[in-house]
Amino acid sequence: MQTQFLILQYGADDADPEQVLTEDDYGDLYSYRLSVRGEKVLIRNEKLAEMLMRLQARKREILLMFYMLDMDLDKIAEKLGIAYETAKSTKSKAIGELRKGVKKKDEMA
Repeated sequence: MQTQFLILQYGADDADPEQVLTEDDYGDLYSYRLSVRGEKVLIRNEKLAEMLMRLQARKREILLMFYMLDMDLDKIAEKLGIAYETAKSTKSKAIGELRKGVKKKDEMA
């Protein structure tokens, strides 16, 4: 029963997945653990985790805070020391980039 995770720390864009990716207890599921502001976030979808890691660190951080930590944009803006509108537009841009990535992968398939 081997349990290991891909641990991608905030800002660690140069992580080498080959060194840290292994199967979990179920043998066919992969788990990706990301860290945002000291909170660990578990992502079970490999494609989503890969696309999140391609985003700029700030965009990834805002998406994880909003969707995985259930923080509203006001609280995110406060925590990051940015304006509400900046948090909102950064979130929208990040979602747009993820959608483009999904569309691009679908076209390649």
